[in-house]
Amino acid sequence: MSAIQIDLSPEVLASLERRALAKNRSLAEEVIAILEVAFEQDTSRRNDLISTSERSVPYDLPWSGPIGKGRGVAGARRLPDPV
Repeated sequence: MSAIQIDLSPEVLASLERRALAKNRSLAEEVIAILEVAFEQDTSRRNDLISTSERSVPYDLPWSGPIGKGRGVAGARRLPDPV
């Protein structure tokens, strides 16, 4: 499982840490428990929060640099397509 990094305000983080400490859990376990309860109460948003299928990337992503003319590079000879 990969780690997810989310920016939280210090107040929200402190509140989550207090809840976790009161229930003798780690911060991650407390967040998972909160999310499980939220999913049980509102199943309509579950598919919005957890992707169950491949999603296409939006076409309006900004370019990483200025747009300019590129130069072509001669490559190796193409092999015929397999039949």
